[in-house]
Amino acid sequence: MALAEMGTYSAAGCLPPKCRVDANMSDSNEYRRRAGECLLFTQYVTSERSKQLLVQMALGWRDLAERAEQQKRGSDDAPRSDPTLASTEKT
Repeated sequence: MALAEMGTYSAAGCLPPKCRVDANMSDSNEYRRRAGECLLFTQYVTSERSKQLLVQMALGWRDLAERAEQQKRGSDDAPRSDPTLASTEKT
């Protein structure tokens, strides 16, 4: 199957978006999907350098997915109290 048969390729799909403060699980799923796309594209490029870059981008997307999941777990586990109150309660 040629790349043209797969649909329109956009380099923007393999570039990370601007950092977000509110990462959620759908973000990590999207990041993993994009990592998979980058790996899929390695089958259709002939340049070894292009393949290496696509693998590096895939690894970057995977890292973003892991960070989003950690951030989600951290926000789920975080206490809901005001941190400024905790510092004033020390006696």
